[in-house]
Amino acid sequence: MHTSAGWPDGQFFGLKVQKNVFCKLTDWVPWRRSDGEPLMNMATWMDRRGIPRHKELKADKEFERRFPEMYNSIQPQHIACGLGWQLRQDENLRRMMDAGELMFGTVDTWIVYKLTRGKVFASNASNAGTTRLIDNRTLNWNVEAIKYLGINPDMFPEVKNEADDYGMLDKDILGVETPITGVVADQQSALFAQACLTPWTVKSTNGTGSFVTFNLGDRSVEGKGPYASIVGWKLPNQVRFMAEGFLPTAGSALEWLKNEAHLIDEFGELHGIIHSVPDSGGVFFSPALNGFRAPLNDATAKAGFLGISGGVKKAHLVRSVVEAIAFANAHVIEDIGKWFHVEKPETVKISGGVAQEELLGQLIANVVGTKVEKPVSLEASAIGAAEFAGIYTGIYTLEDIPRLLTVEKVYEPDANAQKDAETYEKWKKVIERTTKWEF
Repeated sequence: MHTSAGWPDGQFFGLKVQKNVFCKLTDWVPWRRSDGEPLMNMATWMDRRGIPRHKELKADKEFERRFPEMYNSIQPQHIACGLGWQLRQDENLRRMMDAGELMFGTVDTWIVYKLTRGKVFASNASNAGTTRLIDNRTLNWNVEAIKYLGINPDMFPEVKNEADDYGMLDKDILGVETPITGVVADQQSALFAQACLTPWTVKSTNGTGSFVTFNLGDRSVEGKGPYASIVGWKLPNQVRFMAEGFLPTAGSALEWLKNEAHLIDEFGELHGIIHSVPDSGGVFFSPALNGFRAPLNDATAKAGFLGISGGVKKAHLVRSVVEAIAFANAHVIEDIGKWFHVEKPETVKISGGVAQEELLGQLIANVVGTKVEKPVSLEASAIGAAEFAGIYTGIYTLEDIPRLLTVEKVYEPDANAQKDAETYEKWKKVIERTTKWEF
């Protein structure tokens, strides 16, 4: 949650959330209509319980015929799979849904519902769009698809603009009644904050996972292959769509290095370790700690170090993990470019905690062969939420957004570009060996 602190005078409230999540207990949706009590444990985009339902839908020819774009892009973590699985496991939940006793939404919906003491039941186009259950023509719920999936559409919220009236933050919460005027999904918020406002501009957010996002422009661009055209944002004078690919484990791979593999003691020593060796010594890391999404799209894939020889040191292993995060970024950029028939981007704008490591930006620049920009503030998602809130209140306009972005560093291809590009091509072949992990 992000208030206007540090921004121009005026009190308003902006909210950004991780998109495409469903939940229960002390977190969120679905919840009982009568008292707002959540009824499920939260499931994030890393949740794998929807895999059985995903397999069913991918084998469903009628689903493929009627909803081809949804069919091509659907993943196990999407609500159609996760909620579909949960409704089969929990008979009481299905009974309540059939009886009209449930309210449902992504986490933003539940938070707004609670902050307004139940007065506002609404989501926004960016969060609704990432569920794959929205109709891009109407920018509202695809009722036909929702019913086909066996879900009751009556429990879904109103879909608003990202900069809109979401009611008032109840006075009892923070001691003052404050307008909620901006609600947005995290990656769409980052795309906006990094001033990727025109078609084919690209950003990469590297936090727990790496999210590479292309601005597709208006609704005339359809999704291609595994990359759906999903809503970036909806404003009265502008609608933008985007295509997104991601690696589920980026920062979480570094956490695994520290907490489970114990190859580093503190994140602060990461830079020194990876720069103590000139390369990864022939070691490649497959970053599939939670499977692969597009381009490989294999939920069974497993992580692993490959190419270890007797001369390999700890530093080589650690460096190979950071290299893999950068290579995964390049892999998505390359694949989206092929599907949408676009040249490599002029600039890739990076953010997120992992972007603090200089090697990430430099490798992306070397492998993609383009300029990479890192902003002063790596919290682009938070900034975007504040900007949407400010747009609704009249403090900002769309024309103001580029000037609010301050670039700290620009990476350009250097003398190692050819070597890094060759290593990347080898890495793509190596990670194929960690897929199809079912015996």
